[in-house]
Order: sequence, then structure tokens, then C-alpha cells
Amino acid sequence: MTRTLLLLVFFGLLTSCTRNKDEISPGLVGSWKLIESLADPGDGSGTYQAVEDGKIIEFTADNTIISRGTFCLPDTVSAVPRVVATYSVNDSIIIPMDCESGWNTHFELMGPYLILSNPYCIEPCLQKYARIDH
Repeated sequence: MTRTLLLLVFFGLLTSCTRNKDEISPGLVGSWKLIESLADPGDGSGTYQAVEDGKIIEFTADNTIISRGTFCLPDTVSAVPRVVATYSVNDSIIIPMDCESGWNTHFELMGPYLILSNPYCIEPCLQKYARIDH
């Protein structure tokens, strides 16, 4: 009887623990390379166009992003990789460290691709990334 009661209490404690609200998405952590971008002219006719030598961004397990470019402007690349942003899986946003407040970039995993929706465009302005570390 005591053993059963102890097992029930242990199981209850185990299942009652809460997890971190902003959990890491195992599918997101890793390196991604920009392969296509879309800039719609305003009439819905925009299509993805291939990008050569696209920038690489790395989502880390500690909710930071390392990149050679900023998220403030499209495709701005610097020579040195550095931490440029943090991200929230729950809100699906990238929070740049060097942009104006509120210039968060939304992201979505769509099959094997990571799609970023940039806030500096009036019309749809998307970037498509493919995973480069398997």
C-alpha cells in the first residue's frame, strides 16, 4: 500500500511539472541558407526568385540567431558572423538587436523550408531558407 501511494505521488509530481513556455523547436535549431526571395509589386503577381550566395543564419538552442547580416534591411551582409537577434518559438518572431523597436520578423516552418516575412515591406516580402546542416 505504501509503495503504491509513493508511486502515485511520484507520478503526480512528475506530470505536474511545467515546461519552459518558449520551448526550443528541434526542427528550427541549426543553419539555414537563403535560397529564394519574393518581393510582390502590389498586385499579387510576385514569385520567388533564386538567390545566389544567400546569407546563412543559425538558430541556436539558447534562442539567439547568429548571422553575417542584419534583419533590419534585406540582404545586408557583413564580413563577421555575430549574434544579431533573438527568437521566440511561441510567437514565431525574430527580434533583431539592432533595429527599431517593433521591427520583428515573422517566421514559419513550411515543410523543409523556413519562410521569413520581413516587416520593412509594404507588400509581401518573403525569404525562403533551406537547412544546410543535416
